[in-house]
Amino acid sequence: MAINPQYESEVRRLLKLNKRFEAVRYLQNTLNVSNTDADRLVQAVEGEIASETQAALQPAVQGATGCGKVLLKVISFGFGFFGIGFILLGIGAYLLFNYVEAEAVEVQGRVVDLRASSSGGEGLAPVIEYEWNGETKTHYSEVYSSPPDFEKGQVIPVWVNPENPQNVTVLYEETGRIVIYVFGGIGVFFLVIAVVLFRLSRKMTSPL
Repeated sequence: MAINPQYESEVRRLLKLNKRFEAVRYLQNTLNVSNTDADRLVQAVEGEIASETQAALQPAVQGATGCGKVLLKVISFGFGFFGIGFILLGIGAYLLFNYVEAEAVEVQGRVVDLRASSSGGEGLAPVIEYEWNGETKTHYSEVYSSPPDFEKGQVIPVWVNPENPQNVTVLYEETGRIVIYVFGGIGVFFLVIAVVLFRLSRKMTSPL
């Protein structure tokens, strides 16, 4: 049973005022129908009102969902970018250590002194003497640490560039491994977060 638009308008007005009982009674008296039929007609109008409200809210909800998806994708790309960057730094540190060991010549050096930083920091850097072609040379490390990585009198390996014997590399093996593991671990962690966020953004759907 359809309702005259004029009657439907009055029913809508009463429903808007939370007067459902009065809306049912209005239709019952106006259309001369039973209470059950009048109640069904009111239910139909309520359904139309609910559909209209949902249709009005749909664009806003879809817009919010779309913004959320874009934001998650941007964040995931950011994590992915930094993750790849940290992994590349770890790989670079690993390759650098391997390159130094492959291209330079390893000789034995001795820590003859520990010098303080000229900037007034608390760290100490080793002064290392080593033999090259029968000559004693001195290397002043610029790596300061507190507590110092080496002790005075300690014998440590150093890598000398054959083309420039003054160019010496001291591989801080523990520090180097930590750098590789930390950078690699952070990179993998960031990439995992990036994948999770990206997959989450793909699963976000607009409501029906």
